[in-house]
Amino acid sequence: MVSRASTGRNYLHGRSGPQIHLGPPSPAHARVALIDDFNRKTTSVDPTHISDLVDNLEWSTYAPQVPADQVDAEKSKLKASYKNAVETGLEINIHFHVFEPSNVLELVEALKRFEPHPFRWTLVDQAERFPADNPIGFLAVIKVHKGPLDWIGALIERWRWKTRRTAVLTADAKAF
Repeated sequence: MVSRASTGRNYLHGRSGPQIHLGPPSPAHARVALIDDFNRKTTSVDPTHISDLVDNLEWSTYAPQVPADQVDAEKSKLKASYKNAVETGLEINIHFHVFEPSNVLELVEALKRFEPHPFRWTLVDQAERFPADNPIGFLAVIKVHKGPLDWIGALIERWRWKTRRTAVLTADAKAF
């Protein structure tokens, strides 16, 4: 899911929460940073971007109830809570990749050429302001094309899972 956070930029959200990196919203940067983080196996406990996230939020949108003269104090509290969470081993999920709708669409196309496993898919539709009552949302509908080998691979994985539930997990998988 992609949504536009309070900075007015779009952000890519992962399955367990937002995955955003604050940086120049250029298509090339978005693609390269996302793929680099994937290759580095960046985790949801990565504290690298705490200050970037907190300092670059548009606080009048993010927390409109906070008076302007208290924003700095609230920023300090939020940073401290994130840092404390990381120190105690909790997931904070604040690693973000900045996208605009055009960046997302370019990323969808670029991943068709992603090595070592190009994505086989087609962009079916896209919409800004999705859902309609959410001014920060964006939707990309993608059709994935699977061949016979994909189906065979899925059957093998399903069999592995049924015979031993942990067989399909990566070595660093965590219970939740």
